[in-house]
Amino acid sequence: MAGNDLGLSSTNELQEWTLEKQETEQVTFRLADTLLKLRPLTNNAVRVIRSTGIAHEVPELVYLPKKVPDYVLKKEKDGYILSLKNLNVRFSVSDGRISFFSSGGKEIVGEEASLIESSSVQGEKTYVSTQTFHSPFDECLYGLGQFQDGYLNVRGLTRRLTQVNTQIAIPFVMSNKGYGLLWNNYGLTDFNPASSVVALQKTGLGGNKVTVNVTSTEGGRRKCVKVMYSRVS
Repeated sequence: MAGNDLGLSSTNELQEWTLEKQETEQVTFRLADTLLKLRPLTNNAVRVIRSTGIAHEVPELVYLPKKVPDYVLKKEKDGYILSLKNLNVRFSVSDGRISFFSSGGKEIVGEEASLIESSSVQGEKTYVSTQTFHSPFDECLYGLGQFQDGYLNVRGLTRRLTQVNTQIAIPFVMSNKGYGLLWNNYGLTDFNPASSVVALQKTGLGGNKVTVNVTSTEGGRRKCVKVMYSRVS
């Protein structure tokens, strides 16, 4: 997510999404080899699943098994509306965008774009998924886990969600507009990824010995260590 409009856009002007299957637990749409599933979880929550190519099933570690709520799927001129008791989800077949509305018709949040690109990690083929939502200027977003930078409102803030010492990454944001988003993806995630990359080059190497307090399984003690640093430009 980012600032006003978050992420990248990919639109196919020659093809439209089609309704492939409507089941008790989900609705499936297709565009070429890309699938989109709308899966109602509760009367005010819907899981959105996008996949390209062969989608591998992984153990479910987040969602608890519950009775699927009743829903109504209605065809419109430019798409479909999935209606629950407290939530309406509108899907556009022309560009694949999803918008969420209250039962009274007020827009809660809407996608700007969604993109799945081929990539590789250590020689293994995979995909990079980018999801973009519109965020108004008066919105505040909270969450993403436990970080040491002192920020509470993360709207417009760039963060890489990684697990390290004193840092806990939770891919969930809560908006002051009254909704929450869970990014249920086990891959490395960048929130509001930067639009440009700065390449650093090593120009030198140095270091100094310092004495620090160390706490370990052996108890507290003082230890002399060498702190290394690199000069970059």
